[in-house]
Amino acid sequence: MNKIIAFLLLLTSSFAFADYEYVIQPRSYWFSTHYDIYSGDKYITTVEKDWFHLNTIWSLCDERGEYANGTARLLSLGSLVNSKREIDVFDYYQKPLGSIQGEFFTTAAGKFVFYDENQHPYAVAFLDQNKASVNIMDFHNQRVPIAIFRRTYVPGGDYFWNIKVVQEDVIDPQSLYVFSAFIADACWPINTQGGGSFWDTLNLLILLDRLQDE
Repeated sequence: MNKIIAFLLLLTSSFAFADYEYVIQPRSYWFSTHYDIYSGDKYITTVEKDWFHLNTIWSLCDERGEYANGTARLLSLGSLVNSKREIDVFDYYQKPLGSIQGEFFTTAAGKFVFYDENQHPYAVAFLDQNKASVNIMDFHNQRVPIAIFRRTYVPGGDYFWNIKVVQEDVIDPQSLYVFSAFIADACWPINTQGGGSFWDTLNLLILLDRLQDE
């Protein structure tokens, strides 16, 4: 019990001493969804997801265009189940920045491990069963928070995610923003069953059919 109380106190205090805070809110279009990220009145970036790729790509864009992206691995169980997503993060020149990989064995609704460019794990994210909060913790000491996500509904059925970054220097910002968009997308009310998108599943079936023909 003392350990639980100590953890809750640590988690609560982290909100007061966050390095910075931002919100991410989706804007849906016919063939794409844009996730705008703001810290207060300051615009940070937009993450764009469209349907014109064989696999899912989250593109990080600013006023100059795309500067990084997160690409979901197509030949992966994550094409069918969001909680098993495997996402590789690249800069503008397609240099690897790291990856995010869904884990199989967990009591949480989702568990995702963050790896650096050398495939060393440094953070782990836990999605709660209601899919309304995510805690990113230090991989080597899972009592130490790195970032905390909370979903907030607003009148009219809309919502946004509030993210408090407790240890800014620990986590790659591009990976964090890609993951933020993925969570906002995967935890959209119509996606609460945790499945991959229809297009991901269709593309996977098409690719498997082509490989069988070859």
